[in-house]
Amino acid sequence: MILSCPSCSARFAVDAGALRPSGRTVKCGKCAHQWREDAPPPDETPAVGDVADDLVPPPLDPPQSFRRRANLPALPQPRKRRRSGAAAALVASIILVAAGILWLGRAPLTEIWPPAGALYAAVGLGEGEEKTFVPGEGLEVDPVTPRRETDAGVPYLVIEGEVVNVSEVPREVPRMIAILSDAEDVQIQNWTFAVDVGRLGPGERVPFSTRLANPSERATAIKIVFTGSPETR
Repeated sequence: MILSCPSCSARFAVDAGALRPSGRTVKCGKCAHQWREDAPPPDETPAVGDVADDLVPPPLDPPQSFRRRANLPALPQPRKRRRSGAAAALVASIILVAAGILWLGRAPLTEIWPPAGALYAAVGLGEGEEKTFVPGEGLEVDPVTPRRETDAGVPYLVIEGEVVNVSEVPREVPRMIAILSDAEDVQIQNWTFAVDVGRLGPGERVPFSTRLANPSERATAIKIVFTGSPETR
């Protein structure tokens, strides 16, 4: 037999024998409404073939009570997004490391390539004031060995030694000046000379030898200093 829900009017088929002898409580498959359905008289029981066309399945929509209780968990983020986030973090790390290298290596880079100083100043990373040039910065003269000799009857003072790059960057070797002083530390003679190599790498050294004709007999001390700019040789 066909029953109709008093609440939503949905129709569905039930076995009439299941309602006998005194009826029973039935429940709507669509809206879950319950009511008391009496058993039909025996002669009103339709044949199965008579109601076959009326057996329309209820809609597939879930009951309202189910929709109210539905609470799906949050979906996980796609892998592609995680990879994108990791790539962005990697790029940011590389930028920070590069910026740190440029900042910490500012002085050596400027010394190796002087135009870099202008670039740092252009982006606001200058030293605040122009760096004072120190002749022979990063270079040392060691050792200094003087001796006197005569050549064709002319007395000479011969000075030998080495120039050493004690810094961690390449250095230009400027000209040097030899200064002779007396016992009272008064300069009495001086002359300039240059080594055979114009540039030294870190830890490299180059020997030099220079001499002065007719040195003063009052000279008791010798000092070697760098003079001029790296381009002056």
